[in-house]
Amino acid sequence: MNIVLFLSLLTLWTGSLAAYLSSNKQQVLVNPAAKVVTWPVFIISFVVSSYLLMGTYSPTASILLCLSLVMLFWISVVLTLGHIKLKVAHLYCHGLIILLFISLLGA
Repeated sequence: MNIVLFLSLLTLWTGSLAAYLSSNKQQVLVNPAAKVVTWPVFIISFVVSSYLLMGTYSPTASILLCLSLVMLFWISVVLTLGHIKLKVAHLYCHGLIILLFISLLGA
């Protein structure tokens, strides 16, 4: 696996988790995180991840890949938390494991 690809996916996972933690429906934190902080983190991570992927893929493909990965990350968080109650650090590590599996499968 390319280190730039891994950094791109790690950045995108961090931003996606931050955006999820700002939701009123999340069950990881007692109170949702501040949207003023988390959504700019998500946007910046999305842009950085897209930019890093542009070294390997075309701009359109990298943006579409980032969008599909964000959807996959959010779905995986919801499905994981529906079965297992995790803390933020454990959820982050679980997401990294899913990220590694996805990248090794060729996504």
